[in-house]
Amino acid sequence: MIRSIAALFSSGFGSGYAPKAPGTFGSVAAVAVWLALERVSAFSFVSPLAFAIGVTVVGFVASTV
Repeated sequence: MIRSIAALFSSGFGSGYAPKAPGTFGSVAAVAVWLALERVSAFSFVSPLAFAIGVTVVGFVASTV
């Protein structure tokens, strides 16, 4: 269960599994998340925290594949 949630998160909520241009769709998802986080008043704190969580989750998924 945790692995499937981590895989969903690390693939940009499935955008990385697009049959054509998965990198482009992943970038669009990343920009959408960035725009949402930009609205947060504590963006300078949230951004590094989100990056650290993302790196941890992607590392976890990569080690289980």
